[in-house]
Amino acid sequence: MDQNIETYDVIIVGGGIAGLAAVNSLQNSFLKILLLERKPKIMDVNRGDTLYPHTLDILNKWGIRDRLLQKGAVKSNKIEIFQDPDITVPLDIISLDRHENNFLLSLNHELIEEAMSENITSPNVTTINGANVTKIIEENGNYSKLTYNLHGQEVSVNTKLIIAADGRDSLLRHQAEIQYDTYDFHFVIVILDSTPPANFSGQSMFVYGKDHEIIVGPLPNNRVRLSLIIPESETTAWMKMNDDEISAAIASQSVIFQDSKVMKSVSHIYEIRSSLAQNLAKNNLVLIGDSAHTVHPISGQGMALAVSDADLVAEKILSLVQNSTFTTENISSSLSQYSNDRIPYVKKLQDEIISLGNLLISENRVKDLTRIFMLHMIHEVPDFEHKIESILQAEEEKF
Repeated sequence: MDQNIETYDVIIVGGGIAGLAAVNSLQNSFLKILLLERKPKIMDVNRGDTLYPHTLDILNKWGIRDRLLQKGAVKSNKIEIFQDPDITVPLDIISLDRHENNFLLSLNHELIEEAMSENITSPNVTTINGANVTKIIEENGNYSKLTYNLHGQEVSVNTKLIIAADGRDSLLRHQAEIQYDTYDFHFVIVILDSTPPANFSGQSMFVYGKDHEIIVGPLPNNRVRLSLIIPESETTAWMKMNDDEISAAIASQSVIFQDSKVMKSVSHIYEIRSSLAQNLAKNNLVLIGDSAHTVHPISGQGMALAVSDADLVAEKILSLVQNSTFTTENISSSLSQYSNDRIPYVKKLQDEIISLGNLLISENRVKDLTRIFMLHMIHEVPDFEHKIESILQAEEEKF
């Protein structure tokens, strides 16, 4: 390791949800941490607005939950399943969920990142925005050096641990030559910002439309986020619509959207892919968040997995710190154990959600069964204790 350049215990690449979660999980460890983020400032990506109970438990442990509430996060105690005015099923999260925070919080993605960023107060953490990582360098079997470009200047730093939170197209995963397997649904998620539907109670909703199921997530300032799945082939047509045309398209799906006004300027079309790295760690490099896996469709679990990834990696690292065994060799061994434990868990979750996704996009979907799947996904994942087949069998017997 070059003694003439600055050395950090941990370098985290990527300042989105996964990277910010990693910093928050480790900031009180007295480790010297460097966070490198390519974007010059936080931006609203118009997705990932809902935080589930198991995620809120972790964020509360780090002191972030109350920051979210201060920024106007909207609390949902119920999920309302709406088919028509005479068929509305309220799902009481409080009675079903076994977590400490038995509710959902909804907030613009930008404000979630802001809250996580503002919670980083340790003097041991250095954050650099506008930094483009260019290379990781392997020395003696470990990635002990990293280079990044800042304002046209190439900078090199030493480290004992690299956390790659640099997204689905991860440069670090590519340079470490870790294979990333992807399942393509050939469908996309359209995410829209809108005024609330008729008789909106402020709770999250799952609406059966004429052609599409639509998830309604509450946001501050009397706005909602609408999410629906469409075939990839229809993407161009949706992108060409103006505000009035999109509002009319949504209104045609259900009577409750008749007076909703959709804002095209803050819409987003998100490709549905389920991906998983064959290894989540290589030597002293570990992948978290989208660099490690993606989980779709409309499961709301991408952000949840990113936060729990960071929490579990921190558990491994903090154990080494507490036992004064924070060495490159022990880090590599501990991360390898994390990868071996985590991959089967993520794969199982993906299989469950792919089954759900295939049902949602099937032309012969059975609406009652779709509702059942959604109810179980909301409060069980990622602590799913039952196979989809057993849930299906048990619920079919009730109809």
